[in-house]
Amino acid sequence: MTGGTFTVSVTVSDDDGGCTTRSFVARNVIEGDVNSDCKVNVLDLIFIRDRFGTDCETGDNWQANVNGDGNISILDLIYVRNRLNDSCP
Repeated sequence: MTGGTFTVSVTVSDDDGGCTTRSFVARNVIEGDVNSDCKVNVLDLIFIRDRFGTDCETGDNWQANVNGDGNISILDLIYVRNRLNDSCP
């Protein structure tokens, strides 16, 4: 699945036969798009740079750990650099 915006519907039912359905909009962003603007660009590199060496568990820092190794490092910057100019369709 490529990046974009999708409508997701979820139906939940209970043992008594009751059910409810809710819909919401979800975004499937592209790899390296840490600020979720549907583009991999210098803003994503700046986002990671500003969180370089910080704890991935604090605030929105988890988004800067794009390679998933648990550290915000030069490897994350390289990962995003290699995807520069990618964008959602």
